[in-house]
Amino acid sequence: MKKTLAGIAASSVMMTLLPQYAAAQDASALEEVVVTARKVEENIQRTPVAVTALTSSTLERLAVTNLSQIDHLAPNLQVSPGYSGSSSGANFYIRGIGQTDFVATSDPGVSLYLDGVYLGRTIGAAIDTADIARIEVLKGPQGTLFGKNTIGGAINVVSQLPDPSRGGYVEATLGNFNRTDARFSANMALAGNLTAKVSGVFRKNDGFAKRELDGVRLGDAEDMSGRVQLLWRPGDSTEVLFSADGSRRRAHIAAHGATNVAASAGGDYFQQLTGLNVLDFPPSADRRTDNTTSVRPNDDVDVLGASIEATWSLGGVSLKSITAYRSMESESASDFDGTLAIYNDQEVGQDQDQVSQEFQLSGATERIKWLLGAYFLQENIDESITNRYYAYYAFLPYGAGATQNNHLETRSYAAFGQASIQLTQRLSATVGARWTQEEKVSTLSNYDLAAPFRVTGKESWDNVSPRLGLEFQATDDLMLYVSATQGFKSGSFNGRPAAGNQFTSYDPEEVLAYEIGLKSQWLDDRVRMNIAGFLNKYEDIQLLTVGVDSGGNLFFPVDNAGDADIAGFEVELQARATDRLTLTGSIGNAEESWQRIAPVAFVTERTRLPSLSHWNWRLGLQYEQPIGSQGSLIFGGDYSERSSYYQTTINSPFEQEDGYGLLNAFVRYASADGRWELNLWGKNLTDETYITWAQDLIAIGDSHTSVWFGRPREYGATLRFNF
Repeated sequence: MKKTLAGIAASSVMMTLLPQYAAAQDASALEEVVVTARKVEENIQRTPVAVTALTSSTLERLAVTNLSQIDHLAPNLQVSPGYSGSSSGANFYIRGIGQTDFVATSDPGVSLYLDGVYLGRTIGAAIDTADIARIEVLKGPQGTLFGKNTIGGAINVVSQLPDPSRGGYVEATLGNFNRTDARFSANMALAGNLTAKVSGVFRKNDGFAKRELDGVRLGDAEDMSGRVQLLWRPGDSTEVLFSADGSRRRAHIAAHGATNVAASAGGDYFQQLTGLNVLDFPPSADRRTDNTTSVRPNDDVDVLGASIEATWSLGGVSLKSITAYRSMESESASDFDGTLAIYNDQEVGQDQDQVSQEFQLSGATERIKWLLGAYFLQENIDESITNRYYAYYAFLPYGAGATQNNHLETRSYAAFGQASIQLTQRLSATVGARWTQEEKVSTLSNYDLAAPFRVTGKESWDNVSPRLGLEFQATDDLMLYVSATQGFKSGSFNGRPAAGNQFTSYDPEEVLAYEIGLKSQWLDDRVRMNIAGFLNKYEDIQLLTVGVDSGGNLFFPVDNAGDADIAGFEVELQARATDRLTLTGSIGNAEESWQRIAPVAFVTERTRLPSLSHWNWRLGLQYEQPIGSQGSLIFGGDYSERSSYYQTTINSPFEQEDGYGLLNAFVRYASADGRWELNLWGKNLTDETYITWAQDLIAIGDSHTSVWFGRPREYGATLRFNF
């Protein structure tokens, strides 16, 4: 906490002094940032929404290679891999709202969009950032403009469009852990009004943890992905973009292992199952790098996607159609005891596909900008989970573990609209609404038990969510706004029953989000500061909890745990102190207070919401030094901290991250003709040990705590040739 307070104080001093310092310099203006947060391209400073835009240059210089690595770059954003076991997983939390669970019946609390297409699963969500134009982190509900429900916020990934004037590049990276990356992108003009872009990436490293059992390296990567885009402009009024992408991962599960071991308080399950003493299986001395897990180690993920986005200008109005198909297959595993014993092991397979269709009709007059939309999603998932946990064995010791198969079909329909009305020259109002209907049908079968079962559930939910806002453009460089927006996420079914009567449904959750904000630029656009304050009234919160059945066995349902208020603020600052020096900073705060608590295990008025740091902050700089006619050197980096947080509803001290700081830096050389660049980079340079997820079973009467670790110090060099 002392470090956090020091960072807040440093950021405050920087915010106070930078305008004075910048005014005394011959500084250049900050680059204009254009976003599509409201489905049209507009300056981020004229967008009455709290949004952080991460440009491709920022991602490249800080060596950010996938979406799981962006959480320190946006205030009040946290990313967890969850506990599927796959390093390709990404569970996003914004302002305390999100979802950790990967299971088929759980939907993300923060929606991920790739070029307007919703990605429905958290496994495979850590998509590669190669050839991305920007990432927009939108805070709060966004349902009046986006196709799928988005209760906590949205991660909007926008790729580079085909453009022959951009040419292309080839790039290679070498780093520690035997890291070897390669990527390329090429734009080309084809016949007529058709242009194309082809891009690809290969990434490989050996991983930072070695398993005692077989020498397998965990936390490694062997990924390949590619993307093809065709852009056709037959005339001034028509544009058609075809995109196809695919990725293939053949690596090993995320690095995790046991950190605490104890005799089972509820009866020595470990001894009953294995015939062994649990204390004979202690955690390793170096738990981050010396791994004691024994579960199946493969982390295989295949993702395919294709979409057609067609836009027609129809004389004052514009019609856009986005038709998309996506599929994902994965196999991964987790070892919740983290030992060489076959105990509390989980093997997961998912086979998912989805089809979506979205229409957007938009227009603008001198006083009104409006958009109407319609959306449909059909998602099918076949999931297989094998549990080798005490309650799931038919015979002891080491009988057959239970395999649970779940087939889930989801249909989502929505109609939405939003209009911004110019009331006066400087005052405008925004009104919007969304109607949603979702239907889920789940058939779950549990085999290899003494009492196998098969159950089917069918539920549907409807919701209407409004949005109201006022925006005041006080000057050309200062905008004030206030908004109230409702968000909704449908209910679902408990996806981990140990008996048929535990396969129950839970209710939707809703949020009423109030936000007040200021967007400002000063000193001839050399200083930019944006501030947002928020209050989220979060109702019927869906949390993964713990239950005990009539036989005394534990199971893990999702319950509506109650209502909580989440209040906080965000400040983001950029300043061109000189024409060579750019400084950045941000502070985020979000704190929960329970207003109503349902009779749910482990939830009390003192329970912290999962993956919610109350404080987070970041300071960064970039300095450019010309080298005569040879080119230029760019030095830069950032330091970020976040305060303590818990991983699950249990709030056990064994799964608590006490807070940590990350130091990243780079030195980049660019030739004068722009033909080639060399980037020397380092991440987590202080080699901070921190955890990204954990599962404490000791707190619920079992014998182990298992922890997922963040990546250690990494460094490397990236050479790029542009053509």
